[in-house]
Amino acid sequence: MVHTPQFPEAERQLLQALRRRERRVLNAFYQELYRRSTALLHKRYPQGLPHLEDCFSDALLSFLDKIDRPEFRPVNLYGFALVILLGKVRDRTRKRLHHFSCAPEDLPVQGVVDAVTDRHLLEQFFVEANDAQYTWFQQLSSRDQALLELRLQGFPQQEIAEYFGLSYGTVRNRSRALVK
Repeated sequence: MVHTPQFPEAERQLLQALRRRERRVLNAFYQELYRRSTALLHKRYPQGLPHLEDCFSDALLSFLDKIDRPEFRPVNLYGFALVILLGKVRDRTRKRLHHFSCAPEDLPVQGVVDAVTDRHLLEQFFVEANDAQYTWFQQLSSRDQALLELRLQGFPQQEIAEYFGLSYGTVRNRSRALVK
């Protein structure tokens, strides 16, 4: 005999109302999910998430699709919805980081990217140093060029790590290797 956890009556009623797509219940569920998850997401992503609203919409649609399945038996509806939301946020963040790992001159101008696209400052630095260093710089990968530019402009390694989706240690070690 398979043990199934008890599903409280309030959760069962909430599930039935969500399956019937009752507007009042859907709005209340969405607002409560938003309230519960924003603090958690702010702790995980202190720099903010510009795509958070899209993630909430996608997560709610995915959640509603999954609860309609007859085999659906969660213990906690909010917990289940939060797991889906965190997955959507993680996937969207990865896509954004992948998008931002392209060549610095192809990046859209916003926040930290403003510094990356100010290439004239770095080019002036290398011209004043010597042509051999500038040639070396041009042979680096676009990500290494951007990393070096941000470090030379004074951005902290933690911020650069978050920007590229790398660990702090990776950025620190790569910065040291580039500066040598």
